[in-house]
Amino acid sequence: MSDVAAGDPNTDYALSVLRHHVLRPRLEEVIAGHRSDGTLDPVSLGDELRPLIEEALDATSVEDWQLAALCLIEDDGAASVEMPPAIARRIPPDARRRAA
Repeated sequence: MSDVAAGDPNTDYALSVLRHHVLRPRLEEVIAGHRSDGTLDPVSLGDELRPLIEEALDATSVEDWQLAALCLIEDDGAASVEMPPAIARRIPPDARRRAA
């Protein structure tokens, strides 16, 4: 399948998020619903895509954001990172040694 808007940064970003395995089941439900009621078109489906991403963001906990921040800090090459205990408990032991 080719993407009609490939190269547009906003569309590329939205597609990458919507194609993520976390959102895929909900996206498939929405598409199936539109297909079954005969409204599977870019306008009607498009109206429901942003809320799918917003639902995923709403389900993201403070600890999820802190863990994401830790990953970004590590990507930046910080030598050591102070981890709150709630985050440290979520990181597998072998990964903890790499983060310390």
